[in-house]
Amino acid sequence: MKSITKNMIMKKSYVKTVIALLSVSILATSCRKEPSADFTLDKSEYNAGETVKCTNSSSDATTYKWTFPDGQTSTSQNVDYTLNSNTPAGNYTIKLEAKNNKGKTSEAQKSFSVKAVSKTALLTASAWKLIAMTIDPAISINGSPITNLYNQEQFVPSCSKDDLTTYKANGQVVYDEGAVKCNAGDPQTTTDTWSFNSTETIITEGSVSYNVIELTATTLKITYTETINGVDYLITGTFSH
Repeated sequence: MKSITKNMIMKKSYVKTVIALLSVSILATSCRKEPSADFTLDKSEYNAGETVKCTNSSSDATTYKWTFPDGQTSTSQNVDYTLNSNTPAGNYTIKLEAKNNKGKTSEAQKSFSVKAVSKTALLTASAWKLIAMTIDPAISINGSPITNLYNQEQFVPSCSKDDLTTYKANGQVVYDEGAVKCNAGDPQTTTDTWSFNSTETIITEGSVSYNVIELTATTLKITYTETINGVDYLITGTFSH
């Protein structure tokens, strides 16, 4: 009987030892876990100017570093990244580095695409204001050669510098006199028609056509040729929102 009891005690002691060793082993294994970086995006395709929602699903990590296509970074766990309104159409990548308190790191990356925006959509997004006007070759004013027409009162009066031009999707263009009118009796707004050519490189307003040199979410640059005293001048107008 004593022998049986002794054996049972020894077995219990052995079991306790094994359990203790297993616990130490599990703890040691747990301490050796390396981080695993991972995250999701709320969708795979965006428009320029939209927000990309990045949800972190990493494991066994304590700090994070996000790197975005434009070079911006963040150390937040989850991030809302807003695309620039001028972001060109194409494919882009977001990277996440996850790190644990032992300095071990893991990286993950996800790709998304930005859709192309039509020039019509860019043009009709909101009102435009003239911010620059040049002429080439230089024109003589009071004996001096001038290329910057925007600063010449006879070409761009101060009272017109707050005027707005709005292109409507229905083919109507609205000219607004702004807060300051050059003539108090003028109507606040007038309208005309506008259209693009098939390649969206020429804007026609009424009977006048302009070549589109640049059109982004924030800038519209157009040119047209005017003949003065038998000389052809290229006039460039730059507009902004």
